[in-house]
Amino acid sequence: MKRFLLCVHALMFFTGCAQIISYKMPIRYDYRPYTKSEKLIHKRVERFLLKCYRERRPVAILPQTRITKVRYDNQKRQIDVYLNGYFAYQPFREDNTTAIYAALRRALGWRFRQASLTIYCLNQPIEQLIPNYYRSDKQKLDTARLPRPAPAIAPLVRNLSKPFQPTIGLNGRNIALWHSHGWYYSQKMQRWEWQRPRLFQTVEDLLPTAFVLPYILPMLENAGGMAFLPRERDLQMHEVIVDNDNPTQGGFYCEIVNQPESVWQSGAQPGFGIGEPPYGIGENPFLAGTYRYAAVSSTPTAECNWTPEIPETGSYAVYIAYQRAANAVDDAHYTVFHSGGETEFLVNQQIGGATWIYLGTFHFNKGQNQSQGSVRLTNQSAQTGRIITADAVRFGGGMGNVERAGTVSGRPRYTEAARYYLQYAGMPDTLIFSLNNENNDYNDDYQSRGEWVNYLRGAPYGPNKNRQHAGLGIPVDASIAFHTDDGRPVGYAGARRDRI
Repeated sequence: MKRFLLCVHALMFFTGCAQIISYKMPIRYDYRPYTKSEKLIHKRVERFLLKCYRERRPVAILPQTRITKVRYDNQKRQIDVYLNGYFAYQPFREDNTTAIYAALRRALGWRFRQASLTIYCLNQPIEQLIPNYYRSDKQKLDTARLPRPAPAIAPLVRNLSKPFQPTIGLNGRNIALWHSHGWYYSQKMQRWEWQRPRLFQTVEDLLPTAFVLPYILPMLENAGGMAFLPRERDLQMHEVIVDNDNPTQGGFYCEIVNQPESVWQSGAQPGFGIGEPPYGIGENPFLAGTYRYAAVSSTPTAECNWTPEIPETGSYAVYIAYQRAANAVDDAHYTVFHSGGETEFLVNQQIGGATWIYLGTFHFNKGQNQSQGSVRLTNQSAQTGRIITADAVRFGGGMGNVERAGTVSGRPRYTEAARYYLQYAGMPDTLIFSLNNENNDYNDDYQSRGEWVNYLRGAPYGPNKNRQHAGLGIPVDASIAFHTDDGRPVGYAGARRDRI
């Protein structure tokens, strides 16, 4: 049995399921800045923390918990105890906060029985760290945490052909969701590799994909929500792009005008352009081309058609690109023609834009077939005096096409890390995914996901480097990161993550 337990502990250590804590309590403090009373208080708080660590009551704390400062005002009889951020690794609730104060008062002793006591963590009294949801007195809610009322806007994408239209649940809600890490380029190893080690026939870079794409995404969308991902969501390895700048490449793009006042024109700002992939440092395909626009009408008097040359029969995600504009409509009318029929959408072009916007995944037959394999946008709108904009349409997920050190990943795009998809999707590099001088794709990847959410929302919650950036103007209601245990050993400094 002893040998078995040793084997179990060894396995837990090397798979990252357990951690060996090397920190020790108590530690030596510098008492020189303190008065005699403050030194006494400090020592009693030390004993209090040591008891919490050893006996796990009134709360269990991490061994890294430290006192950062103690203040005692003898005239006001006020004690302020400041603890470091590790003390906040526990969830604060009214009951355990009350217990913490009561236990520390007992530890301070009879001498300080008349003194007021405030315990600070993260530079706030710990009672202020209780979430509003768990506060019994609703008159004491932290208003800074309450969401600001957002202006009512039309959803980014509305599927008019759905057999049901949710009215509650997640209806009208936008969820930013990402599924872990991905295949990336290691500047240190000078090769493409997984961010996480192989474990039990898989890697964390792939395993969450098996939960998110086939299960979580449909669940959220069937409940009425719209999900945004910083990684490719389509497993289809083929990709076809039809664009106004190259109307016969990948299929054909055409415009139809029935009224002179509805003529299509080129916009003044850049749009998507395929250019010459793979894309290197600083290359943004959404700044490499043009887009088109036309005046709207109550009846369809102009339209665009994108008809791809489908390389192989199968299912393909359909993404649209357009230019966001203040005078654009919130009901741009798109129709996807596929082998199963027609699916109609309304798209709010007042938000989003200059990136890939997902409409849905559809079945297409091989070859060109406009009636069963195309996308159409008309200028019909319920609004007047406005415009619609049109740019590229993408079919399928494709292969990675971002270059690092002269090479591409050689993998389907859905396996790649978010950092590369965000470049392909038109995100601004220095704000979102190029935060380490192009020297550390690993850090760029995990840092880019949160900045991407900020960019979706835009001012005043834009990326940290520019909080007032307009972004995409999409109100994000929830941000969810779905990860699994990566199995890293303690002290992990770079294990082999060879190709599988």
